[in-house]
Amino acid sequence: MQTQRDAYRKVKRYFKIISEACDTEVRTVEGITIAENIPYKTDDTPPAPEAFAPFTSGNSWGTGNDSHAWFHFTLSPTGENTFLRVFSGKIGWDALNPQFILYINGKLRMGMDVNHRDVPLTPGQENDVYIYAYTGPNVPQSALVAETFVRDDDAFGLYYDLYYPFEMLSYLNKESDEYAKILSYLFRAVSMLELYDLQSDAFRASIKRARAFLEDEFYGKYCCEQKTTTVCIGHTHIDCAWLWTLAQTREKVQRTFSIVLELMKRYPEYKFMSSQPLLYKYLREEEPELYEQVKERVREGRWECEGSMWVEADCNIPCGESLVRQVMYGKNFFRDEFGVENRVLWLPDV
Repeated sequence: MQTQRDAYRKVKRYFKIISEACDTEVRTVEGITIAENIPYKTDDTPPAPEAFAPFTSGNSWGTGNDSHAWFHFTLSPTGENTFLRVFSGKIGWDALNPQFILYINGKLRMGMDVNHRDVPLTPGQENDVYIYAYTGPNVPQSALVAETFVRDDDAFGLYYDLYYPFEMLSYLNKESDEYAKILSYLFRAVSMLELYDLQSDAFRASIKRARAFLEDEFYGKYCCEQKTTTVCIGHTHIDCAWLWTLAQTREKVQRTFSIVLELMKRYPEYKFMSSQPLLYKYLREEEPELYEQVKERVREGRWECEGSMWVEADCNIPCGESLVRQVMYGKNFFRDEFGVENRVLWLPDV
């Protein structure tokens, strides 16, 4: 007899199998070069070619606290759905994990970190890749791993079709009817998978059947019966001067806002909110082209400039006049630059 615990364990076990089916034709990037001991960049120009030395994917780099480096290589993918993956080898988010800015063919494409490792490549043409890398504070050495792969959209989609309702189970009472029903749908979906040969057409066809079942029966019918609707919006919390300098904050906003813009290209329904006019000012000074893209997303109603204060200020030490000035400068910037009248005071830290 199938118990609820057995069903839970089976669904959880299948995540590893499905995740391995998401990425095919995985290849290590060859021909990487590195230029180390680089200070904070003042423009988008990488060092001269003679400054670069050979580097092997997976090796360590970095010469101490707040270390920077440039990496370079070229890729010429021939097939559709080819992605570049860049990461440090570490798993899980922490503030000390290295972060990267990716440039392709001379244009800033997006920031990359442990939560944003993959970017699609343009097939049929050369992709000239530069990566501007930052170790993080108090990190003596880091690694850089670069590889390409072809994504199976059905397997990738099934993984997340299952993942989010599965995560929701941890918030529900195990004795509740809702818990039992959600788990039942997930169990029935993974039970459809043909696992005898993960490279076979039968396995790929079973992935499509499982996705169709979840789309029709779980998301289409069961989820429509819910009486409560939750509306979410993307957000990132950036401390302007935390474990790093203000110069690093200038890099951080380039990484973060470019990630958001890349996600908005991939997912037209995605919306985002960000506060602190100081960050927008830094982006305008460092990456005017990205700044104009942000302004366009604001005009489209997909990007919310909100928060009122110039920075998310401490509210214990400053006097009242200082706090009023924060609001005045913040509201004026958003009004002048984006035509937005702030209605929210956003202070998540205090």
